[in-house]
Amino acid sequence: MIRNAEEFVRLRTSDDMVEQDMATWEEANVEVWLDIIKKYPEMKECVAHNKKIQQEILLILSDDPDWKVRSTVARKGSAGEKILWKLSKDESEAVRTGVIANRCITKEILESLLHDHVAEVSEFAMKKLQKLGYKN
Repeated sequence: MIRNAEEFVRLRTSDDMVEQDMATWEEANVEVWLDIIKKYPEMKECVAHNKKIQQEILLILSDDPDWKVRSTVARKGSAGEKILWKLSKDESEAVRTGVIANRCITKEILESLLHDHVAEVSEFAMKKLQKLGYKN
């Protein structure tokens, strides 16, 4: 378990791949994640990559001003429908594309993205619907 912000940063920036993997796979409590976000904002994308991250933290990161952080959240299978709906309306094309790429996306969210103002996004949504066997 990751015990504090400094430990996470040390693990994530280590040259040792085992330690980097620990930053990806080890749990931390909500207070630790919030401390990392506050003290080390440049690590928010790394926080979003953690496999055990809580919904509460993903919800916070889904509002981040950096599109790369929001895109990372959008691609997480654990993001959940509420966060995916929110990010499906994001201003960033990369974030909306990340939502479509999410393995847990619902048919309803995909169908809403068929009407995206960016042709590539709506085409990607159509291809994903077809790949999943949905008829539109």
